[in-house]
Amino acid sequence: MDPSDRYHAAPMENDMFEWHFTIRGADGTDFEGGVYHGRILLPPEYPFKPPHIIFLTPSGRFETNTKICLSFSAFHPELWQPAWGIRLILEALIAFLPTPADGAIGSLDWTSEERKRLAKKSTSFSCARCGNILALLPAFEKCRPSGSSRFEKEIEQLRLAQIANEANNKEEGEAPKKAPGEKEEAEEDNVPDLQEEEGECKTRSEEALADGETPTIKHEDHPPPTTERTQPSEPETPEQPVAAPTGPAGARAPVEEVLPLNDDMIFNYGWISDPMGNIMIILLAAICFL
Repeated sequence: MDPSDRYHAAPMENDMFEWHFTIRGADGTDFEGGVYHGRILLPPEYPFKPPHIIFLTPSGRFETNTKICLSFSAFHPELWQPAWGIRLILEALIAFLPTPADGAIGSLDWTSEERKRLAKKSTSFSCARCGNILALLPAFEKCRPSGSSRFEKEIEQLRLAQIANEANNKEEGEAPKKAPGEKEEAEEDNVPDLQEEEGECKTRSEEALADGETPTIKHEDHPPPTTERTQPSEPETPEQPVAAPTGPAGARAPVEEVLPLNDDMIFNYGWISDPMGNIMIILLAAICFL
């Protein structure tokens, strides 16, 4: 890659898919004078798929140690072109530093004062693998007039694509689709809060005790579980029909009707219906006659 006083990038000795980069902040912005270091993680399919980009130096524009969402990063493979390379990524990062965050993943929207403070502090940043990042860049000299990058057209297209993408995300955020677990959460909201009901019961019990009454707690909606064991019911034995008495020939014996006893019946029917009484009367009459 051609040397530049604006950026520097090189792969790691033990991993050709990981590059470390260093860029300068653009003149006339909150990042002027700042030096920012980060990582570019190339996929095995590179250059047919875009890389992940991670910043290591605090800037107030991008989070550190986080894969950021940009129109030329792995978050948008549909916009990537295989003709693009590391140089375009670095120049695009310099151009994207002063743009609005718009809520993109890994983006920050800190104040201008904080970004300027971080820009001054960034020159002392040291990478654990690359050392002092300021030493990685050549002496600052404007090698070409401002705005003469050969990737101006591509960077402008990427910037417009980034704005359009964030606008679509905002529109989708106004009417978000229901997530798979949202239905279950709504159903859980309809379940009565047992803890609140128990608290109300405790409050009523305390008031009743204060008045000298015996508290009675009703659980109409949620009766307490029954812990008593129920014995298995024995099967009912069907009642055996009582056989009616039968006569010698198997005929049904007549059933005598019991009539109420009174004085008239004894006087009128006693002689006929009581044979033993009749015999006693005859014997007594015979003795008297003798």
